[in-house]
Amino acid sequence: MNRLQRPEIVIKKPTRKFPDSVALFAVVRNEMDILRHFLRHYRHLGVREFWFFDDHSEDGTTQFILDQQDCGLITSKWRYGRPMGNFRFGDALKNIIPTKFFRDRWLLSVDADEFLLLPTCVPTISDLIVILERRQYAVTRAIMLEFFPADLQNARVASAETDPFEASPYFDRLASIVWPAYKLTPDNASHPERVRNRIFKQLLVRNLVPEDIAKTRRVPSMNKVPLVRWREDVHLLNAHHVNIAANDDIQLILAHFKFHPGIEKKVKDALATKAYWQDSVEYRILDLAFEHLANWSLLDSNSGRFSSCLDLESAGLLYLR
Repeated sequence: MNRLQRPEIVIKKPTRKFPDSVALFAVVRNEMDILRHFLRHYRHLGVREFWFFDDHSEDGTTQFILDQQDCGLITSKWRYGRPMGNFRFGDALKNIIPTKFFRDRWLLSVDADEFLLLPTCVPTISDLIVILERRQYAVTRAIMLEFFPADLQNARVASAETDPFEASPYFDRLASIVWPAYKLTPDNASHPERVRNRIFKQLLVRNLVPEDIAKTRRVPSMNKVPLVRWREDVHLLNAHHVNIAANDDIQLILAHFKFHPGIEKKVKDALATKAYWQDSVEYRILDLAFEHLANWSLLDSNSGRFSSCLDLESAGLLYLR
């Protein structure tokens, strides 16, 4: 990446730094439907320093971030989907920003619809970092677990003011995950039990999937390394992985609220820009699903209603050993 043309990245608004604590970084675009919930969730987990790269938002996201005392704002003339070597610019940022601004610091890198969940014995992210440093770890891993409503019509009519865990209260237990220590991905990363795979399968059964998607769609990653101490020997491999694999004695959850109210607007924007993974293929699938499967139940025999992190610990998805 060092040989590639570098975009101009501007700190439009700084915020106070806490070098001995964790900082959070997220790339955002038109996130007003979820951003208040996002900040409340992470403030509750003890984050005091937020940095957002705003990809030319048009819904008030930019001004909202500017108005938050604990939030810094970073911008560029480059757009998220612009090619940059083997990356899109938006994904490359997840390497550029830590390298440029957060060397030798703990950084939590998440998307606006990803809410980190910790084991019940770990109250805050700072408490988790104490454990990681005691074990001399530089990274910790997480399962990206979809949270979803009973059907897509619920996502269509729910208010954006509703807490995401109430608007999308269901998750899949995914009992058969096998993820050995120090391996970048689970052995069964495609996992057919996942809700978006069920949606895709149902569209296939109904012969509603265009041939180009049916032949080329790859299953989205279900894992991420969200919390990293950005040492000199750490660098990004892709949007979900750094070059250091984590041990298996700590596993976090990223509650993924893809179906939060406002999703149809994001689908239309993603289809227009084609800025996301595989030319926004997952959004093409969701667009078909909203058109044809709005009242189809998203629930499966492995689905459960979330009440607390104890549910995820009981399912073996969230733990500290």
